[in-house]
Amino acid sequence: MKDRPPSSCCAVYIPPHHRFRSVVFSPNSSNSSKNGADFPTSAASVIHSKLLDRQNIPVLNAKGTAAPPPLSYLQHDEKQQQRQRTYNSNNGNKNSNNQSSQYNSAYCHGISKNGSDRQMDLSLQSGTFGEANVDEWKRKLVILLHDDGKQELVSREKKDRRYFEQIAALASRMGLYSHLYSKVAVFSKAPLPNYRFDLDDKRPQREVNLNFGLLKRVDAHLGEYLSKKSRTKESFSDNCFSKSSSNSSIVTDEGLFEQPEPMASNTAIMEKILWRRSLQLHAQQQAWQESLEGRGILEFRQSLPAYKEKDAILTAILQNQVLIISGETGCGKTTQIPQFILESEIDFVRGAVCNIICTQPRRISAMSVSERVASERGEKLGESVGYKVRLEGMRGKETRLLFCTTGILLRRLLIDRNLKGVTHIIVDEIHERGINEDFLLIVLKDLLPRRPELKLILMSASLDAELFSSYFGGAPLIHIPGFTHPVRIHFLENILEMMGYRLTPYNQIDDYGQERMWKMSKQAPRKRKSQIASAVEDALRAADFKDFSPQTWESLSCWNPDCIGFNLIEYLLSYICENERPGAVLVFVTGWDDISSLKDKLQSHPILGDPNRVSLLTCHGFLASSEQLAETAKLQFSRDYSDHLALVRAYEGWKEAEKDLAGYDYCWKNFLSAQSMKAIDSLRVEFLSLLKGTGLIDGNATSCNTWSYDQHLIRAIICYGLYPGICSVVPHVQHNEKSFSLKTMEDGPVLLYSNSVNARESRIPYPWLVFNEKIKVNSIFLRDSTAVSDSVLLLFGGSISRGNVDGHLKMLGGYLEFFMQPAIAEKFQSLRREFDELIQNKLLNPQMVLHFHHELISAVRLLVSEDQCDGRFVFGRQDLKPSTMPVMPPQPTLVSRTESGPGGDNSKSQLQTLLTRAGYAAPTYKTKQLKNNQFRATVEFNGMQIMGQPWNNKKSAEKDAAAEALKWLIGGTKTGHDYFNHMSMLLKKSKRDH
Repeated sequence: MKDRPPSSCCAVYIPPHHRFRSVVFSPNSSNSSKNGADFPTSAASVIHSKLLDRQNIPVLNAKGTAAPPPLSYLQHDEKQQQRQRTYNSNNGNKNSNNQSSQYNSAYCHGISKNGSDRQMDLSLQSGTFGEANVDEWKRKLVILLHDDGKQELVSREKKDRRYFEQIAALASRMGLYSHLYSKVAVFSKAPLPNYRFDLDDKRPQREVNLNFGLLKRVDAHLGEYLSKKSRTKESFSDNCFSKSSSNSSIVTDEGLFEQPEPMASNTAIMEKILWRRSLQLHAQQQAWQESLEGRGILEFRQSLPAYKEKDAILTAILQNQVLIISGETGCGKTTQIPQFILESEIDFVRGAVCNIICTQPRRISAMSVSERVASERGEKLGESVGYKVRLEGMRGKETRLLFCTTGILLRRLLIDRNLKGVTHIIVDEIHERGINEDFLLIVLKDLLPRRPELKLILMSASLDAELFSSYFGGAPLIHIPGFTHPVRIHFLENILEMMGYRLTPYNQIDDYGQERMWKMSKQAPRKRKSQIASAVEDALRAADFKDFSPQTWESLSCWNPDCIGFNLIEYLLSYICENERPGAVLVFVTGWDDISSLKDKLQSHPILGDPNRVSLLTCHGFLASSEQLAETAKLQFSRDYSDHLALVRAYEGWKEAEKDLAGYDYCWKNFLSAQSMKAIDSLRVEFLSLLKGTGLIDGNATSCNTWSYDQHLIRAIICYGLYPGICSVVPHVQHNEKSFSLKTMEDGPVLLYSNSVNARESRIPYPWLVFNEKIKVNSIFLRDSTAVSDSVLLLFGGSISRGNVDGHLKMLGGYLEFFMQPAIAEKFQSLRREFDELIQNKLLNPQMVLHFHHELISAVRLLVSEDQCDGRFVFGRQDLKPSTMPVMPPQPTLVSRTESGPGGDNSKSQLQTLLTRAGYAAPTYKTKQLKNNQFRATVEFNGMQIMGQPWNNKKSAEKDAAAEALKWLIGGTKTGHDYFNHMSMLLKKSKRDH
């Protein structure tokens, strides 16, 4: 080693996240490539230079004297060099080149921060993963990092799946993302979802089949329509929507927020009017505060914790544009802080120019809080305080404080992005994080720089308000302590002493009625004590009851804790009703039997049983009988595999009951919400007014309801409205039991929510479900689904595109694929094209009469109503380009009998795929056993028979026959003048036939 000349070997250090392939080259070494070097010298030099050019990576010599790398790497390099010199001196120079090569490999893989790379590579060399495969994946991943035009690497190799964890760890150190999808490993620069439909071999693809007679009738209607269209040209108006009609609904909503714009005019007259209004508001407020009722309300308000922070809150609002207030439940922040702002503005004679909007997460909160605030101000709802929720509102021209839902304010922002005229915005309950609430905060943060005079107050019931403070640039926080309501606890002895009630062995018997005397005679003399009774008796002896009367002491000595004490409960409730203020009393007893028994006993009481004085309500956490009755009532609406149609039937039944003034009874009997039914009815009225405003419908309800009860068209409309919420329904038969599986584009396998009418079905005779929403608990669940057919989805779903072969249609970005005969595909495309054009023309010209297009509408109705869903789902069907089908490589093994091909797993699948896409039926096979116990198969299709060679089993014989048929179809290995493509002829013939 001492006689060895100084080495000119140079090493390139490559960080883990930029590592392409670690290379050490030695220009003077002639044996490096022979003794295990990764690359020849020339190749290593080229890679070395490219890496330097691309990454500007410093070069280290063997002694580590170069300055650019960090000191830790230089020290690590010197240690490695010293270890190698020691090892070579001990083992001689015989294997110096070989040892140098091994050192170079270890050196290249060993240099890493904290030695993590070296540890991993040493473990890999020990057998956990092949060194060659690691080097290969390092090379691939670094190429991916430096290739701007490439986003990910996809591997279907079994060895990569087997060692996916090791490769994923390597990718993670490089800053890449990885995910294993069933049999596919993906490494990407961007985060990967949990499901990728393009990598799912079990992604459902639909083969559509329609009855020939149905197609013929549809074609007749469509042909008649097209011929009529060619003869007659419809004239469409250029003025599609009048400005007044198209914006009528929006103007109406804007009017709900519309304020007299006092700040817009600078005239002396306007200022005088505003001053007079402000003085009137000030006088009204002062008169209310000085009144007897007003002083009583003010005294109650002053007892709230929020009132004690009034001055601090108003000062902070005046000094800051954004203020965050946190307060415990019951402190009064929701009702008092909006009043503080309004009262302050009125006191400073600015009441006419202030405009406060306070948002609530729920409509019931907005309505109830506005009513409470109005009552505390001594006003009727709709004067200075009002509310606005969907389909309902109460406000006037003088309203200065408006409570509304978050969605209403977002709609206001759509109309007026600067919130003109608004002076204060209060967002309550910000701790209830929702999509609308978070989006509102984003929009308001963007609005604040444009409206520096706008004040934003955020209120939360939790102490975790620092997040919102940091989001708004360190906005100040004010915390309001909670309010502890006084609670008085009365024990049994206190109650007995207060009421003067006496317990006896007989009046504690829980049973009553016909068997009461028998129970008294049988149960009272019993002396057997339970463990609880014995413990209570010991506690009574140890207790000190000197402050109670002897009657109470005697009653306690007779108390039986094993009895519930219905008589005592009855007496106590009667005492409360006669001596205490009106209110609510909650009685806890165990079990539904005890609840019903106590209710029956109280109903027989002269005071407690009077419905004019007392309302008795029963409540239980689990009422099996009620749930069973609710499910039974739901079944009468649950038909046709649709949650939406079930709701329609429930609404129609309620509407009929309303005509007889029996709407509440109908809802009670069928476990429906009368409020929800009224909300649906209000929505229908609003939608009708919108349609009338746009001119799409006239006042003739009879003509508009021609197809209102056509359930097939209603399904189609539901599909149009809920797209792209599409889910495939793939049937299964396991152990003679029918079931199905569901799969969506974004999440893969999903489940139906338990309250869906489709969740109870073991079979859904439709291939698709459209759904309203998805929820995630442990799995993904679909809510409010409706089953639809292939025709409905193709005609009323999203846009459809042609595949690369005839009869192949795609939807939803290629996730939904449909294979059918080319004539059927052409029919769907033609119908869809004409139907979309008709809808577009109707929207452009609302006065257009659809009756003149009844042929097209009849064709669409016929197709969606008589589609029997006779198709089937297939898996793994590949989209072959037409140009690649007849062209086969000229090799003797042209068609594989066993290996995977473009149409399936073997030649039989390939043959069936080619024939199906050409528009022919699937081939049939006839197998015959020969005398030598071999089998010969004959395949038959399109009236032709092709025979294969003898084989030892039937399966191989059928594959051979299919391979011979494929050779005949695509020309085999023949070239030149003898080449004849029979498949092309079949395709041409198929098009002529259709």
